[in-house]
Amino acid sequence: MQSLVFAGEWRPTRTVTVGATLQRDLRSSNIDRFDYDADSVNLYAQLLF
Repeated sequence: MQSLVFAGEWRPTRTVTVGATLQRDLRSSNIDRFDYDADSVNLYAQLLF
């Protein structure tokens, strides 16, 4: 299985965090039905109080 991930965060203030991740997963198999290919995006925000 191979994975590639890019991630980043930004803190505009002490109490706010905004971030994103981009992920690409690949898996090859000698059986065609078991090959795997996926892309995913994760966006998040955190508020501390």
